[in-house]
Amino acid sequence: MEKHPALTLASCLMMFFVFAGNSVVTPALSAMRTGLWSDIPASTVSLVSTLPSLTAIPGCLFAGAVAGRCISWKGAVALAFAIYIGFGTLPAVVGMTDFHGVLAMRAAFGFGMGMLIPMGNALVIRIYKGKAQDKVLGWAQACQSAGGIAMQIAGGLLASIEPQYAYGAYFIAVIGLAVALVGLPDFPLERRTRKEKEKIPRSCYGFLLLLFLGIMSMTPAIINCSVLMSERGFGDAALAGIVSSFYTVGGVAAGFAFGPAFGKVGKWLIPFGYTGCALACLLVVLSGDVFMLAFALFLASFFFVQVRPSIYKIVGTSVSPAQSAAVIGAAAAIYNFGNFMATYYMKAVDALFFGGAEGPDHAIIVSIGVFIAMAAVSGWRLKRG
Repeated sequence: MEKHPALTLASCLMMFFVFAGNSVVTPALSAMRTGLWSDIPASTVSLVSTLPSLTAIPGCLFAGAVAGRCISWKGAVALAFAIYIGFGTLPAVVGMTDFHGVLAMRAAFGFGMGMLIPMGNALVIRIYKGKAQDKVLGWAQACQSAGGIAMQIAGGLLASIEPQYAYGAYFIAVIGLAVALVGLPDFPLERRTRKEKEKIPRSCYGFLLLLFLGIMSMTPAIINCSVLMSERGFGDAALAGIVSSFYTVGGVAAGFAFGPAFGKVGKWLIPFGYTGCALACLLVVLSGDVFMLAFALFLASFFFVQVRPSIYKIVGTSVSPAQSAAVIGAAAAIYNFGNFMATYYMKAVDALFFGGAEGPDHAIIVSIGVFIAMAAVSGWRLKRG
């Protein structure tokens, strides 16, 4: 790491810091519903938060296809930050209150956010090697979680002035753009050779499937926290927000633990992490008080954030440098798609296992079995080599 200046490290970490851009509008949704769009159904207004996750998918794939090949790494990162900042802040800059106009801006913003996700991971793998790579990947996960906290707080404070001011929190990404222009190395464009046109190893697809199933199975525990607390009489919405933040705290802790953990056990961190996810989901289901639920969410994030960078690292280093961005772009797209599909996963669980009756813990119960199965299958596959 000593070969790379501090600005290079800052450039990489700032990309992760702004990944959680959707969290900016989370605390502002209620104010937007009542102050701006009271005549629009609440589920429709929630698209302001969820739509960027969907449009991030083509952004991930686009960045994976062009970064380092058609556009220089520095140019691609600058373009992504420009889209992120420009379309992210525009509703605040012009005071936009038209719902459909805001949705259009959110869709474009999501594309820029999606571009940053694979490039952040790919650049860390491209720049750092060995133990330094593991350490920086861990720091990056911690920065991603910390960024979620910071941007959510900033969005909430700005929304308390005017709901549309929440988008002004995206100006923090200007720092990322500035350090990227100065700190990122100027890598030459990579051209595909015949060898690089070879098919991606089949093992990569297996790891990508594990990532998809993992985020889809974990999301119900995150988004149903407040409903579980309400049904069990644990507390109000304010306390639910505090409890939910323990998931983010777990992600920060996991980020710092990832480097040493991967250095010791390597790929075995995946079955270990998914076993921990099963335990965390079990604790969520069995939680009898708010403290147990908060601890369960902390564990859920801690173990899952061990798995996510492990998969990014494994697939990114299993292919040639020219293929790395494309593979990690696909992984990032699959991650976002898994998060989006969690809603349909919960509906399917209710229909298949609970006679169509809805329950906030139904999908979490099934997820326990899914995580155990993934831990067993991935452990068996790694044992076979």
